[in-house]
Amino acid sequence: DSPIAPHRQCAAGVQMFSLLAQLRHGGGGTTFIAGMHKVLLRYYDSLDDDERAAKHATHRKRVMKSHPWLRELAGHNREIVDREPYFMTEGGDIDGAPVRVHEMTGEPGDVYLLHPLSMHTWAPNASDKPRIMRSKMIVHRNFDWRER
Repeated sequence: DSPIAPHRQCAAGVQMFSLLAQLRHGGGGTTFIAGMHKVLLRYYDSLDDDERAAKHATHRKRVMKSHPWLRELAGHNREIVDREPYFMTEGGDIDGAPVRVHEMTGEPGDVYLLHPLSMHTWAPNASDKPRIMRSKMIVHRNFDWRER
């Protein structure tokens, strides 16, 4: 949700997810890749100025194809049969950065604070209760969204 450049020295904000109702495993809680911000910062530092000018979607596609663990997560390979323990319990290592998929679960009032570069997505709700949570990006007052 945030361009990489402003976060190179330090996080220029925080992505906040608040649970407004009880949320159990399989209830549609947002999933995120813990440690992914380190992978993205390394990726960005490896680019030249012309490559950095590419659109957000281009970078996302390149990153998700840059490592076997990410390719498998994105569904480019179908070698892993039991995906949940592989990605959510075992996790992986991408060039020295430990990564693992987490599902947001908890009680009303619980809050998850994520680095703005944490990759996250919706998850299907397999429960009979609605998923009720709120997401808000809180940024430093000097944050410039146009900076690429």
